[in-house]
Amino acid sequence: MNKRIALLLLLTAALIWGASFVAVKNLLSYISLNYILAFRFTAGALALSYTLIRSRKAFTPKLILRGALVGLCLYLAFMFQTWGLKYITSGKNALITAVYVVVVPFLMWILHKKRPTLRTVVAAFVCFFGVGVLSSVSDVDSAANTALNILGFTLSGRGLELFGIALTFISGVLFAVHIAIVAIYSEEHDVMNITFLQFAFAAVLAFIAALSIEEFPQIASFNSSVWLGLGYVSILSTVVGLSFQNIGVKYAPPALASLILCLESVFGAIMGIIILKESLNAAIVIGTILIFSSIVISELPQKKKNE
Repeated sequence: MNKRIALLLLLTAALIWGASFVAVKNLLSYISLNYILAFRFTAGALALSYTLIRSRKAFTPKLILRGALVGLCLYLAFMFQTWGLKYITSGKNALITAVYVVVVPFLMWILHKKRPTLRTVVAAFVCFFGVGVLSSVSDVDSAANTALNILGFTLSGRGLELFGIALTFISGVLFAVHIAIVAIYSEEHDVMNITFLQFAFAAVLAFIAALSIEEFPQIASFNSSVWLGLGYVSILSTVVGLSFQNIGVKYAPPALASLILCLESVFGAIMGIIILKESLNAAIVIGTILIFSSIVISELPQKKKNE
């Protein structure tokens, strides 16, 4: 496969994932958070179940335990992200989630003793400033006139929106943790085996949470848009997007691949404006530019000292 096709696959994956923010935002009106995740992760596990046949002997207790940890991180990351999406626009959710790109190097410093460069530190400051700019703009309509009681405090309007931003930021950090431990574990195990296990365990956790605290969705009331949305996030976003990513990353330059995949956040913001008619103003534009600039700063290749 040539590089152009690989880059096209990566761009398609980023576009698919960007649109998934809009799809999930719509689904939350019909299906509760954990059932969405349960359906999504189950589809991913079923699609990758071939790994059980291909490398059955590789599934040692050590790998299964590590897969369970990765699955826990994945479930928590998506849970906080989807929870936050209930209270903020899909555009903000997509952009703030992207903080994982600049958080990963710092986690690798802690977990794997890989010290981040000065450029990475600068990228982190630019990114967090961009998040601050985005957070300064209120989209009260996104809270849909709801109220939420948290630890005795009642949140509504702007307070509920800031709560959604905080949840999304936590999800970005958790995605960074997930990426960091997958990078470490994949040095010893086949990454597709880990990917299958993470989906399987995340699906189990989502079903346990859903059955414990949420009502089963009223399937009889689902219209065509709900079924299309479920199919999109379960098949296109989870299975097709992941496959395109794996193929593209294999044949494309790593730094360029990372930059293209990070367009997911920008696509998510753009589609939220186009499809969901989310607001667009100067602060959102500036915040978007700052966050994407931080990703570019963080991911551009660095010259070696002897060059």
